[in-house]
Amino acid sequence: MNRLLIFLFPAIMDIVVGSVLFVCTVRVAESGASASAVTNILIIFSVGYVITTLLVGRIVTAGNSSWLLIGSSLAFALVSTAFIALPSIAAMPPLVAMIAVSAGFFFVSFQIFMKAVAHGQSTGIARSTALYTVSWSAGIALGPFISGYLWTHMGWKWCYIMNAFISIMTAFGIHIFRHYAKLHSGKDDKIPEIPSIDHVYAKMPDLAWVGWVASGIGILAISIIRGIFPSTAFSLEIPKTQQGTVFAILYMTQAVVALGFIRSRTWMFRILPPLLFGICGVTGLLIFGLAHNIIAFYIAAVCFGIYSSAFFFYLVFHSLIHPTRAPRYISINEAIVGLGNIIGCGIGGYLADRFGLSTPYFAAAGFVMIAIGLTLAVHRFYASTVKEHLKTGRPIPACGR
Repeated sequence: MNRLLIFLFPAIMDIVVGSVLFVCTVRVAESGASASAVTNILIIFSVGYVITTLLVGRIVTAGNSSWLLIGSSLAFALVSTAFIALPSIAAMPPLVAMIAVSAGFFFVSFQIFMKAVAHGQSTGIARSTALYTVSWSAGIALGPFISGYLWTHMGWKWCYIMNAFISIMTAFGIHIFRHYAKLHSGKDDKIPEIPSIDHVYAKMPDLAWVGWVASGIGILAISIIRGIFPSTAFSLEIPKTQQGTVFAILYMTQAVVALGFIRSRTWMFRILPPLLFGICGVTGLLIFGLAHNIIAFYIAAVCFGIYSSAFFFYLVFHSLIHPTRAPRYISINEAIVGLGNIIGCGIGGYLADRFGLSTPYFAAAGFVMIAIGLTLAVHRFYASTVKEHLKTGRPIPACGR
């Protein structure tokens, strides 16, 4: 039970990330800047995060992961304090870049730390994937939600005071939990341990590439929502507390649905579930583009949160189950997440400035429909072999191997 508490760390630090991105994008939107200027905040974060993760992957080991976690947590606290000391809009880009570097060090190091803590234990792939999705989704949901209320009642600087405080507490907590990790050094420590693969999945079709394309489009869509909604809300004079609640609902829906995936076994290979999840995503995006009141935005957030939970789960699951390529696939996942955020913010800002704030949501709905079509086509192609294997338990040839 104590080992499960480590999942609190990514949740807590994603509160900080969610808070920073919420406060920065809303402040830029309220300054009267263009939609592109708002989305540029997210682009800066994504670029900094991708570059940092590539660097950290080369230096982190089980032996130094806890110290990198402690150091990055303290860096979060330091940069949060700098946001207060340097309150101007012009100071945001470099400070957001520093937060991205801190996040890159933290979340890559956490994967290695988690491997060390779980050393010698065996858990199901679906369960591990679901728990991590629940953890970071809950954190990224609470960040904007808490910040919206703190900002409204106490001022935006209190958001960063909260961030600094919980970052320091996280560093302290990781120090306490260090003894649970079987820390050791060695060349292989840089590669996260992959849970043992259930025989049901061992010879299933390799659908990781479908996850990269389809989930990449989903990530593009969610980055459009994150980048454009502050401008949408400002134009409709939606209060900050309600803006934060929209993001909280989206990510908490994502977390709750992911919790339901803990016992998932086969929907990731079937035709109907991805179609239904995709319809939820398209519906949510269309409502985001058409809505003019907060209740409609809440409904849109729920619809898209169901879809985003599914595509994030699909992305990680199909990378983890490959018996030999999982470490490489996981690294590709990181690149897909970063690129999806960068491209989505760029496209969203351009379309909003040129054609209006509703256009990016409609464009994202079109992209998601393409992703649904691709997923259905591939799943239909493998439907007979998947059905035979699930019925008889006999191995089937895996694609791409």
